[in-house]
Amino acid sequence: CPAGSTSADYGQGGCGKCEAGKFAVSSSAVCTACPAGSYSAEGADTCILCPPGQYQSKTSQTSCVGCPVGKYTSVKGATICTDCDAGKIQPSKGQSSCVNCAVGTYSGKGSSACTDCAAGKYNSIVGSATCTDCPSGKYTSTIGKTACFDCDLGKFTSTSGNTVCKQCSTGRFASSKATTQCAICSAGKYSPTGS
Repeated sequence: CPAGSTSADYGQGGCGKCEAGKFAVSSSAVCTACPAGSYSAEGADTCILCPPGQYQSKTSQTSCVGCPVGKYTSVKGATICTDCDAGKIQPSKGQSSCVNCAVGTYSGKGSSACTDCAAGKYNSIVGSATCTDCPSGKYTSTIGKTACFDCDLGKFTSTSGNTVCKQCSTGRFASSKATTQCAICSAGKYSPTGS
């Protein structure tokens, strides 16, 4: 019998095509199941490996499956897809790689979308898995920031991760930007709130 067909069910003098998902080499008596990571059409003499971006976890299959969002495979003949690393995403199905999250955003492992850094946090690195709290003396009041802003004169923050700066109370002052605490006015001096 020619490749892709067998005589097993037809006896002497007859040949039949292998069903889809199986193959037979020339003069084979039986059709063999295509292994996981491959597929075939009816009458095949070989199995075809799944292309990058697709996988097949079962044997005897007629097609491959595209990797779901948040996953990828860069190799031929994959039996599984791999989660995108933290800091990378894949928003489309059937892909062979992941893309980095932009600055001001982050993602966890296996994500299909990047998330903006929350107010009080920032991220200045492409492909980051986390955002960083603004240090004391600095703040961000909106999401997706790539840097924190200095507290203005007369304002301060003494902790990290702030969304606003506090005003110095009466009798205290901040004479420079990015202050972490307000100084006490010296004897005989006065400072109104926010100085």
